[in-house]
Amino acid sequence: MRRVLEISNAGKIRHRHIIDPGTQREQMVLLAADVKRMAAAKRGVLAPVGAEVVPHARTEPAPVPAAAAPRLWLTAAEAAEYSGLPASYLIELVQSGLLLARDVGVRPGGKYRIRRVDLDGLAGKLLAPPRATKR
Repeated sequence: MRRVLEISNAGKIRHRHIIDPGTQREQMVLLAADVKRMAAAKRGVLAPVGAEVVPHARTEPAPVPAAAAPRLWLTAAEAAEYSGLPASYLIELVQSGLLLARDVGVRPGGKYRIRRVDLDGLAGKLLAPPRATKR
């Protein structure tokens, strides 16, 4: 950081001062084109002032982040997002016995954990929502 300030104060990188609206502190903003030109000069490609610097093309592809494995057991909220059904409806199905779930007690994410495969098989089973019968 000190080196950048020295280069800026020497006039090799243009800058201006602004007041940050959030903190009300003065900040120095560097001109991006000058920073790119200085970075290219450091790599041995000296571009004249004001010239557009085009970054080098990558020779290797960017690494692809590994996808997380899908979780087998979902909370009621996650199951609702996965299935597109309301969480309250899924909990009603669990309590009526139409949807299997594991009772994990008082935990973050709720009391029930529902298997993803049970949600996948749920579409063929349901025709109408379960109705509570009063006796």
